[in-house]
Amino acid sequence: MGEKRMEYKRTIQFRYFTVLCKEKGNDDKWGPLKTYDLVKWIAKMDADQNLKKSIKFGNTLARVECFSHSKADDFWGIHLLKLRDTNIPTKVKENKASEPVELEDDEYLGEDITLLYEKCSSILMVQMNRFSLGITKLTEFFNYTNDNERIEIYIKPIAETDKLSKLKNRNYKSIDISFANLDKWKASNNHSSLESIMNPIKATGGLVGSVKIGLGHSRKSVLYRNESKEMVESILENKEFIKSAKVKVSDDDEKGTEIIDLFEEIYHDYIPFTLQSKKSLEYQDAFSAMRYYYKKRRDVLYKAINYNN
Repeated sequence: MGEKRMEYKRTIQFRYFTVLCKEKGNDDKWGPLKTYDLVKWIAKMDADQNLKKSIKFGNTLARVECFSHSKADDFWGIHLLKLRDTNIPTKVKENKASEPVELEDDEYLGEDITLLYEKCSSILMVQMNRFSLGITKLTEFFNYTNDNERIEIYIKPIAETDKLSKLKNRNYKSIDISFANLDKWKASNNHSSLESIMNPIKATGGLVGSVKIGLGHSRKSVLYRNESKEMVESILENKEFIKSAKVKVSDDDEKGTEIIDLFEEIYHDYIPFTLQSKKSLEYQDAFSAMRYYYKKRRDVLYKAINYNN
């Protein structure tokens, strides 16, 4: 019998962007920004037989693993890998000496991301993986492989401005705060709950710190709403002293739990996945979950970019 694999949970952030371009006119001047149809790029990559082919651009090596199209909702999926043959990890087996993973001349380690693209709105949903292609490198990759000096492709973030409306009438499950720059912070006389946390940190000479407020194993299912809302408002008013702040909230029916990053200014979703140990996230599982979350977020995104379907 083979070894039973353990399950573990992994939460991954996905951010939302629009794909745009500038085009050179007959006068050789760049025109204004307009939407770019990424399906044209997909078709070109396919026609050029660039799937599963290592492509070097600048000092980066990457490849498109596959494309897929969901006819039911007209979403395109793109699976990309950033390739490396340096900083190779070590393989460890019980009761045996560790040994480095050996790669053949044409083998690489791949760090992947999955993209979801909606043609009609030109919205792109991107998996965040700090070891894979970031947005700058992804933009560079699109332009390099598009190979058209008269078109420049851009990936523009969809900005989220009103955090409080997203928290309206939600139940607070936890608040996670990391402080910084407390040497510059001076207490006021408003005695807010946030200050009551910052005061003892600074009183001990601390300039940084972190606090997680949650429910643990309590029978209570939510934090006090008004007090939590007041703390969130204080956090947003004191951004210069806070490194990060995340709030876990749920709807009244307790079904829709969401982590909201108060300082993330790009529309985003955190998607939880249950994975088998020693296995990575499968592309089709990622794309399926992205389709579900994108549909939930779509109306808000359309409004943010002034798109009317």
